[in-house]
Amino acid sequence: MTIDFEYIIDNIKYQEFPELINSEIELILDNSDEINKAMQKFVYDNLKLDLSFNISMGQIAKLGLIDLTINLESKYDFPTSNGIETLKTNKLIDDENDNLDFEEILKEQVQNDKTFLKLFLSVKGFTKINWFRENKNEFYEYIKTGIYKPKQENQTAIFELKDICLTNCESIWFGKYFYV
Repeated sequence: MTIDFEYIIDNIKYQEFPELINSEIELILDNSDEINKAMQKFVYDNLKLDLSFNISMGQIAKLGLIDLTINLESKYDFPTSNGIETLKTNKLIDDENDNLDFEEILKEQVQNDKTFLKLFLSVKGFTKINWFRENKNEFYEYIKTGIYKPKQENQTAIFELKDICLTNCESIWFGKYFYV
């Protein structure tokens, strides 16, 4: 175990909110302002955090995903957590391998002493591939114009919260959620 790895496991902070997993949020997909407001309301209602958002319409258009990382810009009093378990839970290490491929990056993020709210949502009833197959023309149009115009039947979609946490490590989900 390296000095960087020991520093990470001693100082990484992570708080999950399992009671919010599978929560559903109805979003109107042709209006990014409405999406941002709905997400703000969800976060405020559940975590009492008043934050502003800038949702990537490209993630929604291509894969039916919302992957947000918001810097809280304030300190957060984290409960005590087990660094090794945090890294395992988030698939940065496994039971056989305690080596991190990017220790220096994680150490730097943990040292920065910032707090991030992370949310990961997907359109209910779709996989990333199925969403893309059904909406590829709208995605390609978004690439060309920068404006997302979903199909009539997808104007409104239910997004399901797959994960949510507060952490001091911006890349905590690097091994957990991979998509292109």
